[in-house]
Amino acid sequence: MILSDKQIKKLAEEEEMISPFVSKSVSKGISHGLNSFGYDLRCGSEFKIFTNIKGATADPKDFSEDNFVTVKGEDSILIPPNSFALASSLEYFKMPRNVTGLVTAKSTYARCGLGTPPTVLEAGWHGNLVLEFSNHTSNSIKLYADGALGSRGAWLIEDYEDAEGEHGHIVTPIETLKKVTKEGFKNGFQICTHAIGDMANKEVLNIYNGHLKQGNNFRFRIEHAQHIDLIDIPRFRELGVIAAIQGIHMSSDRPWAIDRLGKKRIVDSAYPWQKLYQSGAIIINGTDAPVEPINPLSSFYASVSRKTLNKTPTGGYEPGEKMSRELALRSYTINGAYAAFEEDIKGSIEVEKLADFTILDKDIMTIEEDEILDTNVEMTIIGGKVVFSKNF
Repeated sequence: MILSDKQIKKLAEEEEMISPFVSKSVSKGISHGLNSFGYDLRCGSEFKIFTNIKGATADPKDFSEDNFVTVKGEDSILIPPNSFALASSLEYFKMPRNVTGLVTAKSTYARCGLGTPPTVLEAGWHGNLVLEFSNHTSNSIKLYADGALGSRGAWLIEDYEDAEGEHGHIVTPIETLKKVTKEGFKNGFQICTHAIGDMANKEVLNIYNGHLKQGNNFRFRIEHAQHIDLIDIPRFRELGVIAAIQGIHMSSDRPWAIDRLGKKRIVDSAYPWQKLYQSGAIIINGTDAPVEPINPLSSFYASVSRKTLNKTPTGGYEPGEKMSRELALRSYTINGAYAAFEEDIKGSIEVEKLADFTILDKDIMTIEEDEILDTNVEMTIIGGKVVFSKNF
């Protein structure tokens, strides 16, 4: 027999089956309380988010606490794609010996890709229920709008400086980019589109604009964002689009890129890191390995110096676009975590975040600029364990 709301209320009030007990449905915020078909539970504010940072086997008979990061959320938390979080119910249960409960997820959350497996409240059981929330959405979709600058495949608004009549080309049909972006947006995917030339960046922003509103949390990205029309730079912030740049590309490409774009475009709108930052855009950094060296210190150096790895030219290319060292560090740490929806568990050294960090033999935030390339790793810690040490 399935209990009615009146029977549930009687058991809660007379036998403390549910406490605290809310005798009517509350729809403001997270819905909770008694309703005609059951009782809507709430979860507490402390969550344990699963991470496979150590690649450990998930053994239900011997599950390591090290595989979880504890996060205290006030209004909300972020569960990374393809991960899950555990939390205790706010309600305490004292199940009568003749009553069994069944906890299921509401369709409201299932439509968002958030799942909660059915859980049985056994007759006679007492305690706070452990709830699992699984994020079933996939991580992201990678699309390609154009090619590379070196091969003159990057899609430009105007002709290449060294090839009259050529302005690059789109590599994926616009209609395909629109269709995949639309379907990805509708199904909760993060869209990450390769765009190097100014026309490619413009068209990708136009496509994103059809779905994104200011203040959204979809975190769509443009990969590379090397050459951007000046009028499009503020659109990154307006649409919440992340500029996923690779500082090292400026170092290796800039000596010859001026031949492709000419001086005006190079100076005004190529590798425009400060312009993006000043406009309020979020910048993340990387190496694009194996195209470039995988060492992040090389890309960090290129980002703050705008020099080649041979430490030329003096003062750097277009020095007004240099990143500050703090911005470069953030682009490699907390901003990168944000772009992966993981800022609650990594990206900064804080209590209850993953203990992932590297110890260097020099302070790259204060040493002379050209000394950055001579910096060595002394120790690497992942998940609180030393995985590399120069002395061992």
